[in-house]
Amino acid sequence: MLLIAGLLVFGTQVAPVHGLKFNFTADVEQCKPLTISFAGSSLDTIPAFLSMIPVNSTAISVPLRDPFVVSAGIALTFLPFPAGANFIASLDDNTGKALISVSDLKQVLPSSTNNSSCLSPSVAKRFTISTTVSQCEGFTINYDTSAVSRAPIVRLYSPTGPSFLLNSTSDNATVGTATYMMNFGRGKELILLVEDGSTIRETSPLMTGSYF
Repeated sequence: MLLIAGLLVFGTQVAPVHGLKFNFTADVEQCKPLTISFAGSSLDTIPAFLSMIPVNSTAISVPLRDPFVVSAGIALTFLPFPAGANFIASLDDNTGKALISVSDLKQVLPSSTNNSSCLSPSVAKRFTISTTVSQCEGFTINYDTSAVSRAPIVRLYSPTGPSFLLNSTSDNATVGTATYMMNFGRGKELILLVEDGSTIRETSPLMTGSYF
């Protein structure tokens, strides 16, 4: 299956200013085309990817064409997420850094035509969070050494908030355990994206205040 992103141009690019944010104005339906829209103006940095981060699943990254026109939105042929899945979106540069605040949580609705042709098959998990995640404390991620050779890259996403990399404080590649420091505020919701830097991009459950 091929996920296609296009720019629906019905406006002109404006002078770069801060304040751009996601603005989901339509429902997201399973296997149905959708457009990701924005409120505000364009950016100083041209975005390279749209990252779609489902809760406790597999993230996808959609390359964007240059130029990026804010008023156009981003058109997707479908999202390979099943009905009931919750997800957030992130507009990123070519290093994976988020250029604006992460979107709010959005839920995929059932298909009105019973279409399930876009759904991706389930895959085995390569990463597990093996300790409690607490504010200003380290936590451990176990990884499958048959598929991953070193400590994974871990990025934190907070709905309607920031996104940033977490620092790895240790790595034991023999047994496949790595530790990270949770430098995020108490009581905030977050999702972790854990990846090997190549093809594996797994996400954590939505963590709430009970974790802090």
